[in-house]
Amino acid sequence: INLVPSTSELAFGMMLILQKKIFQSFNSVKKYNWDYLPYVGNEIASLSIGIIGLGRLGKYMGKFAKTFGMKIYFYDPFQRSKNLKKVSLEKLAEISDVISIHVHVKKDTKYMVNKKFLKLTKKKPIIINTSRGEIVREKDIIWALNNKIISGYATDVIETEFKDIKKSPIIKNMNKHNIIVTPHLGGMTQQGQLRAWNFAVDKF
Repeated sequence: INLVPSTSELAFGMMLILQKKIFQSFNSVKKYNWDYLPYVGNEIASLSIGIIGLGRLGKYMGKFAKTFGMKIYFYDPFQRSKNLKKVSLEKLAEISDVISIHVHVKKDTKYMVNKKFLKLTKKKPIIINTSRGEIVREKDIIWALNNKIISGYATDVIETEFKDIKKSPIIKNMNKHNIIVTPHLGGMTQQGQLRAWNFAVDKF
């Protein structure tokens, strides 16, 4: 089922929202404030993006980033690219302004974004996760936000989403930090769902 464009679009939209500080500035205007100074953001073309996982989702993210003029790096031990620069996971952490995660949960990817990884970052990146909650160690994300090691976190998934979302460190801290959380709606577009329904019907 090809929900890839929908999910990648969400990831890219999350990056725009965090980098342009749209969410915070909108909340300020709702309180009848009209001061832009606290919400000065970044030009997307000036930024470097590190894509973890260059499967179908990661490739779409790379296309979107290229259109906006970003410098693009990726880490994926199984993929190559003629157009994008492949780097180690450690180097990706070091040089990226934005880190976008597009991998499946496996033994070697679970908690791959953890305190050790986050300590390698140098540009206070924002991190975007539209894969699975278990890819990041959520308590380490909050630690990094508290210590200003990263500047934001956007996620469509949390580790406890099929149990109790209130137990998630991300949910507990989402009003204290530059955090965006959506309820696993990456593939929830009219077009994506139509493809899913057609796929299911064709199976019969």
